[in-house]
Amino acid sequence: MLTQLINPDGLDLVQVYETTLTALIEQIETRVNSVNNGEIYFSQEPTQHHSDA
Repeated sequence: MLTQLINPDGLDLVQVYETTLTALIEQIETRVNSVNNGEIYFSQEPTQHHSDA
């Protein structure tokens, strides 16, 4: 309803899809990079890290 007030023509579905997909891919790439950095960090000096478990 609010979308119709802001943009009476509605949104271009292809553009919405592509924007959403781009954002999702960016989140996935960021997460993969973060996990990779964590694995590298913990593999360098495993005795120096503390465990909460």
